[in-house]
Amino acid sequence: MRDQFEPRDLILGVPSIDHSHEALLEELAQLAEVPDQEFARCYLSLVATLERDFREEERLMEGIDLPSAQLHCEHHARMLGGLHHVASRVMEGKVDAGREAIQLLPQWMVFHISTLDKALAHALRAGKAPQGRKTDDDADVKDRAKEAVRAA
Repeated sequence: MRDQFEPRDLILGVPSIDHSHEALLEELAQLAEVPDQEFARCYLSLVATLERDFREEERLMEGIDLPSAQLHCEHHARMLGGLHHVASRVMEGKVDAGREAIQLLPQWMVFHISTLDKALAHALRAGKAPQGRKTDDDADVKDRAKEAVRAA
């Protein structure tokens, strides 16, 4: 999984976010190797990890005026919706659907981290942004994320 991107691409300079990304990559790598009979349990654990990590990011966003917060949350919701849909298939014994989903997840992560999480990290490092102020970076992130969501 890690050969799909450079680990330095995922470092944002916010330890709590960087740590959760690293832990998620570890869990993904382990999930790719589990036997089919253990896959459903491990897949559900991965989904729970993502739910927890997304809630934490969303909690961080609540504390600052992040112009892309709504889009960021929508991106999380779309990913979780897809993973939940696949989870029902995995629970029916269709492990291949889950394996395909986890093969695609690193690509989603790279895009998400390099756009929306990067904007969040920038805002967190800079302190609270003035209410209503949007930067060129925020607009660019929103545009690129909207395009990716439409393509998904």
